[in-house]
Amino acid sequence: MKKVYIGIEAHKESNRLGSDFEGRDEPELIGKVSADLNRTEDALRKFQKMHELKKEQLHICYEAGPTGFCSPGD
Repeated sequence: MKKVYIGIEAHKESNRLGSDFEGRDEPELIGKVSADLNRTEDALRKFQKMHELKKEQLHICYEAGPTGFCSPGD
């Protein structure tokens, strides 16, 4: 089972999503979405479905800001 790495470049107004499939030479831009958590989640689910990926294959990370990590609702 190949791993897929998803990177989220987080900004106040929008997030840029990129992917890197295990074994590929170059990462790819998935796209730019609203910074709204639901929109970002929808984009990730659409990507997962489009590539027929299991959740166990996805490894997601994001760029923390100057204040570090905070989870939704904090």
